Amino acid sequence: MFDVITRTAGDYPRYAGLRMTAAEYLALPDDGYQYELIDGVVLMSPSPDFGHPNTRAELLTLLRNYLRGRGLGVAVADTDVTLDGDVVYRPDILFVRAANIPPGTRRLDQRPDLVVEVLSPGTQVYDLNTKRRDYQRAGIPEYWIVDYANRSIRFLRLKDGRYEDVTPSGGEFQSAAVPGFMLRIDEVWTLRPPPALPSGMVRTLLSLAAAAALAGCSSVKPPNLKVVSAQMTERTEHGAVVEFVLEADNPNDLALPLTDVTYSLDVDGVPVFAGTRTAEATVRRYGRQLVTIPAVITATPAQPLPPVARYSIRGELVYEVPGDFTRTLFDIEIRRPTATFEGEGTVELPASGAGR
Repeated sequence: MFDVITRTAGDYPRYAGLRMTAAEYLALPDDGYQYELIDGVVLMSPSPDFGHPNTRAELLTLLRNYLRGRGLGVAVADTDVTLDGDVVYRPDILFVRAANIPPGTRRLDQRPDLVVEVLSPGTQVYDLNTKRRDYQRAGIPEYWIVDYANRSIRFLRLKDGRYEDVTPSGGEFQSAAVPGFMLRIDEVWTLRPPPALPSGMVRTLLSLAAAAALAGCSSVKPPNLKVVSAQMTERTEHGAVVEFVLEADNPNDLALPLTDVTYSLDVDGVPVFAGTRTAEATVRRYGRQLVTIPAVITATPAQPLPPVARYSIRGELVYEVPGDFTRTLFDIEIRRPTATFEGEGTVELPASGAGR
């Protein structure tokens, strides 16, 4: 969902932003990217950082170790779940009781008994709001929301058609969806702080080398960013897709590769979207580059979309400074230079829809 406007077929997430049914989505050829179908709109799942897959793997191992040999069901990761005609999610982990396991399929057309989502900056809004609503509506008995950054887990259990928080006791959670399973929450957190930098002369040499490289970075100016347009590309009763166009102006006598962009969108002062997207694009020396960042504004029967919405968008773009050593620092996240942007205005959301 972070696309350079001038691009070559096959090198970008071609399905992102398209509207389709669940049947059409499940029939798409694999293009190497991970997606979900939310309210009939195909959204690309952003690449998580290291903590996300590590936490998911540990929790999945705990579940599988308990289930092994008991015949209760299976716990799996990265499996499509169809909730209705225009919602297909791929939870981080799901559990299905043995009686509900469909034979020989990668997808579920009926509800799982438990879903687990591990929060990431690019998915947090969906996991806490949109997915919670849809999992509740689908009647999924338990929903666990894992926040590895703060080492906490929120446990939601369905009661009378609505999710209620369940508080763990003594650092343990007794699942009702997975029969007999007691989760010891401390066992989920296996990440340890990174080792300290080398001491003595090795540390000194490393510090001097880094300082020299960063001094070179300081002579490179960040690209100037501004929001130049906002346009709706899709609208249904479920919401709208709005495409924002950024202009990146490179003031340097060298090309700047662009990598990640993180952004958030408010409509009428209310946060509605947040995401982190990845792309491979380069702004030429003294050149300009247009990039698009789509966002989804969700509508509900209680809060339908207005014909005109006032928006505020802000974020930051990570770029690279050319050079072998600065590239090494970038790869190990010692140096990640950023440029910020923000913009506000109005965007028309006509009921008839508009596409490009």
